[in-house]
Amino acid sequence: MLACGASDGTIIILASRDDGSWGVTKIPNAHALGVMAVSWGDPFFMPVNGKRGETTTARLATGGCDNCVKIWRENGENGPWLEENRLDGHSDWVRDVAWRINRLFEHTTVVSASQDRRVLIWRHDGHTGWVRDTLKTFDDVPWTLSFSPTGSSLGVFWGTNSMTIFRESNGQWTAITETPSDEDSEAAVDQEGKTSDGRRSYNDQQ
Repeated sequence: MLACGASDGTIIILASRDDGSWGVTKIPNAHALGVMAVSWGDPFFMPVNGKRGETTTARLATGGCDNCVKIWRENGENGPWLEENRLDGHSDWVRDVAWRINRLFEHTTVVSASQDRRVLIWRHDGHTGWVRDTLKTFDDVPWTLSFSPTGSSLGVFWGTNSMTIFRESNGQWTAITETPSDEDSEAAVDQEGKTSDGRRSYNDQQ
């Protein structure tokens, strides 16, 4: 299956059929003013206890211009998609969402990045539903999110060519590396045309 979001607020799901054709299912009015991000969910996630079950159900996490994250669930094969949860916490457009998928983790986690410069972590604890925590408030807008294949690390791409990588240990996320922005790189060059480590800049060598 493939999923995409549109600026008219519609989510479109394309499913391959046995005859080689594609079936199209639409979720109209999913997000007011437009859908900004779509991420496939954990197929084994069970919302009753937040743990993984034996059967699979297709789910999506989406973010939009209504400042919220939504969890969608397929209602049977070729059936309509139902809004399972609405996660409110951002104060501006949600630019990206990422659902961590790894059966080694007991509970499931969704991360969202917003125009409000915050990255939020949504964790289903198996008891009270989705619990929100703030990963970080950045100096500029975080644009995209990406989990490592194991789900233990998260990359946040923000501002102008900046990236911060976080790693989880015992439920706590810690920044382990960060690449500087273009502004930080330019500031590292002193008035003599030398970088902060004493090397002359490329322009000074010409």
